[in-house]
Amino acid sequence: MYNPKYNLNNKILSNLTAIAEAKGIIDRAKILPQQELRLRRQAVIRMTHHSTEIEGNRLNMGQVEALYAKKKIDAPDRDIYEVKNYLNALKYIEKVIADKKPITEKVILKIHKLVTNKTLAPQFSGHYRPGTKTHG
Repeated sequence: MYNPKYNLNNKILSNLTAIAEAKGIIDRAKILPQQELRLRRQAVIRMTHHSTEIEGNRLNMGQVEALYAKKKIDAPDRDIYEVKNYLNALKYIEKVIADKKPITEKVILKIHKLVTNKTLAPQFSGHYRPGTKTHG
């Protein structure tokens, strides 16, 4: 049996009660629509930056944010395409989920096509190639 190295006292009980009450307030709090949009935007930008960075993309967070805002930046075309493609794929995935479409091979291939647009030759982008392994 676990034997904690502290004694439960009134101060600890009071702090635990205050924490539980604060958590309840936070859990019930409504986030304002503007705050939610800002948080979603930040999450998409960070996710896009880090996901493409893992693959060797050299754009910084500010450049990704500029592309998200549909601004032009001075950077290698491939890096720009990768970020724009990733953002387009996220939009498509959101639509698939919102429309409650099943995740099929066709949907996966469409995502692949969106992600690899202008970065892979068209014959390798979004197409099943016979003779390739597609499952596990």
